[in-house]
Amino acid sequence: MARHEIEVWLPLQGAYVFAGRLFVTHLRNSFNTSFEYASEYIANPASYTFDPAFKLRLGAQVHPKGGFAGALSDSQPDHWESD
Repeated sequence: MARHEIEVWLPLQGAYVFAGRLFVTHLRNSFNTSFEYASEYIANPASYTFDPAFKLRLGAQVHPKGGFAGALSDSQPDHWESD
């Protein structure tokens, strides 16, 4: 099992602020993601959700569908080109 931690910074009121940590866990041939918002981010009235699956609240939240968080999944290529 391998676990990777990614800091998430989001634009908020004209500056990038630390929003929380995304954790990606690899288990054999699958993976899942979880996210934990920073308390300072949640305390800001202008804060917004990083991903619809991760509600704006304290504590670690496991993505309900497994796999990548939607914000990351959407950044993957639609298909791979071959030469």
